[in-house]
Amino acid sequence: ELTSSCLLKVVHRFPRTLGAMTDALSFAPPRPEAAPPDGLEPIPPLDILGLLRALWFGKWLVLLVTAISITAAGYYAFSMAAPRYTATATLKVDVQPLALHDVGDRWPDPGTDAASLNTEVAILTSADILGRVVGELNLLQDPEFNRYLAPQSPYSVRSLRTRLRHFLSGTVEQAPDDLAIIDKTIQNLRGAVTATRPRDTYIFQISATSRDAEMAAMIANTAARVYVASQVAAKDEAARIAIGWLSTRVEELQVQLESQETAVTNLIA
Repeated sequence: ELTSSCLLKVVHRFPRTLGAMTDALSFAPPRPEAAPPDGLEPIPPLDILGLLRALWFGKWLVLLVTAISITAAGYYAFSMAAPRYTATATLKVDVQPLALHDVGDRWPDPGTDAASLNTEVAILTSADILGRVVGELNLLQDPEFNRYLAPQSPYSVRSLRTRLRHFLSGTVEQAPDDLAIIDKTIQNLRGAVTATRPRDTYIFQISATSRDAEMAAMIANTAARVYVASQVAAKDEAARIAIGWLSTRVEELQVQLESQETAVTNLIA
């Protein structure tokens, strides 16, 4: 009986203890949110409806600004901006090795790695190549590239920038000499000519842009022709040097052969 009464007491106490724990867990106060660091404020959520209401209330202003922008862009595109034409000339690099091994050891074959090909691309737009293009096409007399020939408004951006630069530096603008005009013309031409190489190819593409379609084609073709002529001249010079080296080598071998024949004759005698 004593044991049974003790078990009854434990059983009666356990439901009350379990219910107290459940009530404590159910009605526990929420944890306070962590306060933001000093000097920082929480970011409020984006109010989409408020943004739409603001746009709706300012719809006339948005439409007015859009109409003005479209009108200005159309006027510039069809009235002020001059059309530009682009022509492209394509070259293929000859990577065949030399047949003479001794000469090939002294003058290696043209490089076919990426660095060598990229070097040739840079040569296509070098001052030497473009200077020859300027001379052949007489671009010093073309106002598109020799801008000293074009009349310049005193209120243009270029004039204002030039006057401001001289004012800040305390200098006086002087008339450019012939060398400065040539350098500036080559610089302007370089801005209109680009040379690229498609990936994993031995092809060079020379593109020229001009206000005249015929001039763009002439510049691209002339640049390609001048580059090929320079490469031919370089190979001719290398061939001339190779011929000289071969002649010297033949003379050396002839002297060596004569000395060996003399040594054999003396040995036999």
